[in-house]
Amino acid sequence: MTCGFIKTVKEKGEGGNKDYNSPPNRRVSDDTIFASGRAKIIPFNRHFTEAEQDRTLKQEFRKAKNKRAILNWLIMGYRLIPEVGFDAPPIVTQAIAEYRQDADIIGVFLSERTEPM
Repeated sequence: MTCGFIKTVKEKGEGGNKDYNSPPNRRVSDDTIFASGRAKIIPFNRHFTEAEQDRTLKQEFRKAKNKRAILNWLIMGYRLIPEVGFDAPPIVTQAIAEYRQDADIIGVFLSERTEPM
């Protein structure tokens, strides 16, 4: 199974803002990735103030005991899917629909070069 994610944060600092909230500018010629349900886009629109940020979190996650705990948590969640299901919330289905529309090569071509009848 192929897995991937789109980083959804904004970095501010020298050199301007880097916006990771938008999916990469990729065109998909095969719609099966959407039809299969494999595409998942999870918007993360929360900004943490300086006081809320834990600058040591990355180092904590790199510790062996925490890596094991995270992996076990992921496996437990994965095993729950057949029982509980995995229904995406509306914000996720909306983000997928928007990305699907933007990635549609023919649809983009037609919308840019034709007018509705």
